[in-house]
This record gives sequence, structure tokens and C-alpha cells, in this order.
Amino acid sequence: ASIIHPNIVTIFQVGHSCGYYFIGMEYLPESLRERINWSEPRGIEPFRALEITATLAAALAFAHREGFIHRDIKPDNILFRKDGTPVIADFGIARDLDAQTKFTMTGTVIGTPHYMSPEQCRGDAVDGRSDFYSLGVVLFEMLAGDVPYKAENTAGVLVKHIQAPLPQLPDFAAIAAGNP
Repeated sequence: ASIIHPNIVTIFQVGHSCGYYFIGMEYLPESLRERINWSEPRGIEPFRALEITATLAAALAFAHREGFIHRDIKPDNILFRKDGTPVIADFGIARDLDAQTKFTMTGTVIGTPHYMSPEQCRGDAVDGRSDFYSLGVVLFEMLAGDVPYKAENTAGVLVKHIQAPLPQLPDFAAIAAGNP
């Protein structure tokens, strides 16, 4: 709630009522996940994908300067206002770099496997660069229509982020010419 930026969700209230904790935030009607799923034939138009990525990178850089890392950047946590402005949401596993107590420690893996940086996959200490890696995975998915690494199980996805070669994006010129 202390991070005020035009591309980070606005939190109005955090509280406790009737035995439940709650967060009151602005209404954001659509997610990037929905936009990727609805895009045809694959992915989001490259210029728009780069525009969204640049906007979110600036918001992440601001959060990092304020001492927070998100640790779970993924299409489900990127929402859009009615005017199309992208907004980073769900700082639920974010870490305050200045906090004296740590809710997670080195050696603990936390995040969403398809979007985690190699250091996050290994359970190593992370910093803002991990968020930018995750944003790069999101950019790949916006352009290709799918995540770069898939496996039969979570461990396999984590290993691919650590060891697999960088995946190639589709040939957009061939796609535009009708030869995917």
C-alpha cells in the first residue's frame, strides 16, 4: 500500500473483519492472462507487447528503488484499467528489502515456476533483477502465445530455467506472410 505509482495497483484499505483479513483495492477488469488467451493467432502484437513491457519495467524499477521486489511477476498479476493502462498487482509474496524480519529465507523456493528466474528456482537470494527476468518471460509469452519452458512437472520447469538454452521467438515475418 505504500508504493504509489500509476502502474502499480492502488490499495485503499487493508484490514481485518469478522475473523478475515482483507485488502480493498481499485477495480481492474482484465488481466494480461486474458489478453494472451484471447489473442489470435498467437500472442499479442509485438509493438503493443513491447509498450506494455516498458511500462511495467518502469513500475518495477520504481518498486525496487522503494525497496520492494515482487517475486511473482506473471500475466495473472498484470491487470488493465478500463483505459488500457497496465498495472502490476498482487504484491502478496513481495519482499521489503529493508525489513528486519524475513518471511522467506535463502533455500526456499517461492513464486510461479514458469516465470521464475534461475536464482529463484535454486532458492538463492533474489533482488530486482529476478523481477526483470520474470518480466522477460512474460514478454516472451506475449509474443509467442506460450511460456518458453515446459516440462511434465514443476521440477522439470525449474531445471529448464536453470540449464536449458534460451528459446527462440517465432519468425514474425514468416507468420505475417502466412508461413508460420
